[in-house]
Amino acid sequence: IWSKYDFVKILADVNAYPPYGIEGVEANDDCKEIEGRTGIGALRIGTIKNKAQKAIIRKLFEKKGNILKLEDIYAAAFE
Repeated sequence: IWSKYDFVKILADVNAYPPYGIEGVEANDDCKEIEGRTGIGALRIGTIKNKAQKAIIRKLFEKKGNILKLEDIYAAAFE
């Protein structure tokens, strides 16, 4: 179905158990080329999410009473 939409450039599948949600995207795919688009599998998305969460939590514990603003959270997630 996504092949009908030219504006779709990234295919991110969050279903890690077969049958996968996007045909051609496997759970471990990391920027797999699929008909001119980029496919990212569920397990790779999970890895990125966990890494971002750890960075944000680490930032929270840098000092007692630390409160993060949205900008701080965003910056920590992309460190």
